[in-house]
Amino acid sequence: MGDRWGPAGPPEEAYGRVTNPQRYAPLHTIARDVLDDLQRRFDVTAHASFDLDLNRTTQAPVITLVPSDRGSSPLSVMFTAFPGLVVGFGRTQQAPIPVYGCGACDETVEECAQSLRELVEAVTTGSFGERIVPADDGLWSELWRANESGSHSSRIRITADEVKVRRQKLGSDDARWTTWPAHRI
Repeated sequence: MGDRWGPAGPPEEAYGRVTNPQRYAPLHTIARDVLDDLQRRFDVTAHASFDLDLNRTTQAPVITLVPSDRGSSPLSVMFTAFPGLVVGFGRTQQAPIPVYGCGACDETVEECAQSLRELVEAVTTGSFGERIVPADDGLWSELWRANESGSHSSRIRITADEVKVRRQKLGSDDARWTTWPAHRI
């Protein structure tokens, strides 16, 4: 994230304010370029559709790439009106880009593009997974990724109803994917 606020950090009101969301408009072009590149390099089928955005208020275009190997994770990119992206992968994961877009977070287009590329790399190399993890304080949904700097994970607490839905989608408590198959020439 950018650091224009100095050591004191951003003022409290900057967290609830989105100034100039159009600064993220280049993300749509970047994502389309990434999707085009993936279609050239990998044996995938592209599907175009519309779905409700994360706020469940607006229909947004979605492009989904489905690898020919059923063991590989699909990848979908929703082009939101914000403008931004919602990247779907695995069976239950979604990542908004930018994550927040508020004035305080100061996410740059370059940082967002890098996040997109890192996610795509994890999906195409099969170096991520998701699982349901029991803990003393309940059940958590965990996403893990491995890259050159090691393994990283993030967790969110889930309700009993969410556990049921996730288990249905995952087919178990632990899902892993294979590398995307290269495009046949």
